[in-house]
Amino acid sequence: MTKLTLEQLCVFESKTEQHQISMALLAEYYEKYLMPRTYRFELDNGTIIDLKFERKDFCHLVGIPQTAKVRYEMNVKKKNPRNITLQMYSGVKGFKRVRKGKIEFSDLRKLHSGYYAKEERYEKVNFFHFMDRLLTSSNVNIIKFVELDDSKIKCEFLFHNEYDGALLHLGIEKEEDKDNFFPKTFFRYYIDTADYDKFIKVELPIAIKNRSVI
Repeated sequence: MTKLTLEQLCVFESKTEQHQISMALLAEYYEKYLMPRTYRFELDNGTIIDLKFERKDFCHLVGIPQTAKVRYEMNVKKKNPRNITLQMYSGVKGFKRVRKGKIEFSDLRKLHSGYYAKEERYEKVNFFHFMDRLLTSSNVNIIKFVELDDSKIKCEFLFHNEYDGALLHLGIEKEEDKDNFFPKTFFRYYIDTADYDKFIKVELPIAIKNRSVI
């Protein structure tokens, strides 16, 4: 089946199907549409958020290193933080491999089909092209993130908005020793499922005084 071009993906109005996209296409979108921009938000509480997208963060957002860890560390008692194999699926090195077409959906299924096949693991990539629209929409909300006991998700602030029947979440955190924030987690819940708003209902949105794209 014919895959979307980058230009088509950027204006696509609904969630994609996986046969319409590739990891390489999402990485190209990330590099050409998100990385050149700094998304600035001046909040009513005095906080200024400069959000930057860098190569090192892409793989984690789309779930690549998480899948690789299940494959290579599942039965390993002592984890090696310098595992060369895992480094191939994360950070800048992982991003470069995705751009070259060396890490695709089929490769993730081969790593661990059971883990990657779970709906929440792979479906979020079908909404990835809404990222820029999420951050530039006048309807976007942002909250101070509150950790939930039944979740491993951690971040400082959480952007959220609804697209094509799903509540999209983008969690961000401040870079160490820098002034800017980075995208830490991206996930979705369909609005027709129970407790779809569990991450956002515990906090009221913070008013956004000004926003700009630099």
